[in-house]
Amino acid sequence: MKHLYLIFVWLCLFSLNSMAQTSCNCAVTISAGGMYQNSKLKVQPGQTVCIQAGRYDGIRLVGFVGTAANPIRIVNCGGLVSLGSETSNYAGLEIQDCKHIIVSGSGDSAIPYGFKIDRSKSGVAAVSVSGMSSNYEVERVEVAKAGYAGFFMKTDPACDTTANYPNFTIYNVKIHDNYVHHTSGPGMFLGSGYTMATGRTITCNGVSKVVYPAQTYGMQVYNNRIERTGSAALWVNNAPDASVHDNTMLYNNLGAVPAGWQVGGSAACGCDYTITKAGTYNNWLLEVAPGKKVCVQSGLYDNITLANFEGSPTQPIRFVNCGGQVLVQSSAAASTVQVKNSRYIALSGTGDAAYPYGFKLNNLNTSGNMGIAVGDLSSDVEIDHVEVAKAGFAGIMVKTDPGCDSATWRSNFTMYNVKVHDNYIHDVGGEGLYIGNSFFGDGMTVTCNGITKQVYPHLIYGLEIYNNRIERSGAEGLQYGCAPDAKVHHNWMKDTGISPFASYQNNGLQVGGGAGGDCYNNTILNASGMGIIVVGHWGNNRLFNNVISQAGGDGVFCDERTGSLPNTYVQLINNTITGCGRDGIRMYNQINSNTIANNAITNYGTSGPAASNGYVGKPFAFQQGATATMLNNYTVAATSAAGFADPANANFALLPGSPLIDAGANAAQWGVTVAQLDVARPQGAGYDIGAFEFVPQGAREAAGLSAGTTAWETQAYPMPAQDQVTIRVPEGAYIREIEVYSLQGKLVRNVQLPGTATTHTLTTRDWPTGLYLYMVLTSKGHLQGRLLKQ
Repeated sequence: MKHLYLIFVWLCLFSLNSMAQTSCNCAVTISAGGMYQNSKLKVQPGQTVCIQAGRYDGIRLVGFVGTAANPIRIVNCGGLVSLGSETSNYAGLEIQDCKHIIVSGSGDSAIPYGFKIDRSKSGVAAVSVSGMSSNYEVERVEVAKAGYAGFFMKTDPACDTTANYPNFTIYNVKIHDNYVHHTSGPGMFLGSGYTMATGRTITCNGVSKVVYPAQTYGMQVYNNRIERTGSAALWVNNAPDASVHDNTMLYNNLGAVPAGWQVGGSAACGCDYTITKAGTYNNWLLEVAPGKKVCVQSGLYDNITLANFEGSPTQPIRFVNCGGQVLVQSSAAASTVQVKNSRYIALSGTGDAAYPYGFKLNNLNTSGNMGIAVGDLSSDVEIDHVEVAKAGFAGIMVKTDPGCDSATWRSNFTMYNVKVHDNYIHDVGGEGLYIGNSFFGDGMTVTCNGITKQVYPHLIYGLEIYNNRIERSGAEGLQYGCAPDAKVHHNWMKDTGISPFASYQNNGLQVGGGAGGDCYNNTILNASGMGIIVVGHWGNNRLFNNVISQAGGDGVFCDERTGSLPNTYVQLINNTITGCGRDGIRMYNQINSNTIANNAITNYGTSGPAASNGYVGKPFAFQQGATATMLNNYTVAATSAAGFADPANANFALLPGSPLIDAGANAAQWGVTVAQLDVARPQGAGYDIGAFEFVPQGAREAAGLSAGTTAWETQAYPMPAQDQVTIRVPEGAYIREIEVYSLQGKLVRNVQLPGTATTHTLTTRDWPTGLYLYMVLTSKGHLQGRLLKQ
C-alpha cells in the first residue's frame, strides 16, 4: 500500500507539472538555475521558453534568436520566479547575444510581476542585457534589490570592433511595465555610458585607440515604476530617437545606507534603530515605520540631518539620546541638527535620566547659522529637552520660507502641531526661538526664471511653546508668527536682544504677523528693547500673567501690520510690568478691540534711551487713534509701593498688605482663572492685580495649589506642611537639586542630590509659617511650585 501511495503522489505531481507546461505553451521548461545556450536547446522562432515557478540563484540565457515576426518568448510558468544571489558575480537574470526575444513576467495572470530579482551582490546588477543583443523586450519584471543597477542593458565599445559603432547598431528595445526599487545604483542604466563625442580610449595589442559605442534606434521606455534608488532613477544613453514616457520615479538618488546607521541598539534605551555617526539620514532609504524609536548614541557629532521621516498622528517616530548626552558641535554646518520634509516626529533629550538636556548643540559658525532648523515642508514636530549652547543665528528655527516652488506657498502648505518645550537656549547670535515666518502680511519677493513675484508664507496651526529657558540672545528671546491659535506659556527669558542684527530686533518676546492665541505665564527680564512686542494679528490675542521687568523700551508694545484682521481683540490681563524704559503699555492698533485690565505697572519711563532724551514715561500710551477698555489697573512710579516680595531679584509675588490683593476685576470674564505658578484665581475675596495671586497664610485652600502643580509636573505633600514636606517629580525624572525660597526671596534650603530619586523629604519643623516657592533641578530640566507651612 505504501508503494501505491507514493506512485499516486508522483502521478499527481507529474500531472500538475504537465498541466503547467501545457497552460504556458512551453517548448522548453527551465527548472534549475544556471546558463542556458540556445545552440544546445535549439529553441525556434515563435516558441516559448518557460521558467518554472520557484527559487533560483540566477539564470543566464545566451544566443536565443527569433525573428521580427516570430520572437522567442521567455515567461514564468506556474507562479512566481524569484532570482538572485548575494555571492554570485552574475545578474539574477542575464541575457547575452540574443535577438528578437521577449522576456515577460506575464505567465501567471494572478501575479503582476512574474519575475522577481530580490538578491544581488554588491556592485552587481539585477537584470543584465549585453553582448550583441538587439530587438528585445522586457516587461513585468520586479527588481526588489540590486547591488548596483536594477536593469543594466548595454554593450560597451571594446577591442572587438564588431560590437562598436559603426559596425553594430541596436534596434527596437522596449522596456515597459516593470517595477524597480531598492537598488544601490541607478534604477535603469540603458545604453553604454561612453559618448559619441569622446568615445573610449583603450589599448588593443599594444596600440592605443579610441572606439565608439553602438547606437540604439527605436528604444521605448514606458510605464515603469522606479523608486528608492541609490543614484539616478533612469539613464538612457546613445539612443538618439528614444521615446521615454509615462514612467513613475520616486525617492531617487538616495545614496548608500550611512555607515552610522544600525538596526537595533541598546536594549536599555529600547532602540529600534541607532545612529552612531554624523551625517544625513534619509528615511526614503531607511524606511523607519511609524511608532519606532531611533536612538542617537551618546558622543560627539559634527551634524545630524533627518530627512523624510514620517510617523503618524498616534505613532510618531521618536529620536532620543541613548547612553548619555549627545553633543553636536560644528564650526561649518548650516545647522547642527536639521529636520527636512518630515512629519509626526519628536526629537527628545529624555533618553538618559542623568542629563536634563540629552542633546547639547554648539554651532560655532558665526555666519548666521542655527542650532536646530526644522523646514523643507516639515510639520507635526516636537522638540524637547535640548540645550543650544551657541549658534550664530537662531537657537531653534521652525519654518519653511516660500520660494519658487509653489508647494511652499501659503495656499498650498500648512504646518500643524508644532511643540517646542523644556529646552535651554543661550548665547545665540539671533533669536533664541524663531518659529514661523516674519513676513506674513507683505510676503517675500522672489525671482523665478527671471520673473519677480510676491509669495506668502505658510500658517502654523496648533503651535505650542512652553517651559523653555532662554538667556543671552542677540535678538528676541522668543519670536513666533503666522500662528493664529498659538499657545506660548511658562517660558523664562533673561538678557535678550543684547546684540541685535537689525534695528528693533532686540525685544524679549515677539508675537509676529499672522499670530493669535494665548501668551501667558511667561517671564521676561532685562530685554534690551520691548518686553513683549505684538506686530500684527490674524486672530484674537490674549496676553496674561506675564512678568516683564527692566525692559529697555515699552513693557508691552502693540501695533498692526499689513494683513492684520480688523475687529479681533487684544486683551492684556493681569500682567506685571516694572522698570520699563519708556511706557508700560503702548498701543498703535486702532483696528482691534483692546482690553487692558488688572495689570500692575510700576517704575515706568525712568531709564533707557527715551528717558535720556527727555521723554516722560507713562503707564499707558495710545497712538494713531488706538483705544482700550480699561479696568482695575494699578500704576505707581515707585515699585516699593506695590508690595512685591523682592523686586530687586525679580520676585514679584505679593506680600501681605499689598494694594494689589483683591483689587482686580473678575478676570474669569476673559478666561483668566489661574495666576503665575498656576495658582487658581481668586484665592481671597477677589481677584488680585498683576501676574501673581496672593495666598493667605494658613489658608487650607492653599492645598488647591497642588492641583496647579500638574502643569509643572511636581507635587508637594502634605499641604499645608507641619513637620515635613515631600517633593515628588514625575516618573522618569530624577531630582538633582532643590532650592526653597521665602516670599521675600530669601533662600531657606538648598539640597544637592545624586539624581537617583523621584522624591525627597524636607524637614520643615523650624520654618516660620507662610508660603514658600521651590525650584527643582531634575533630569528633565527645571520645575517649580509652591508649598505652605502651617
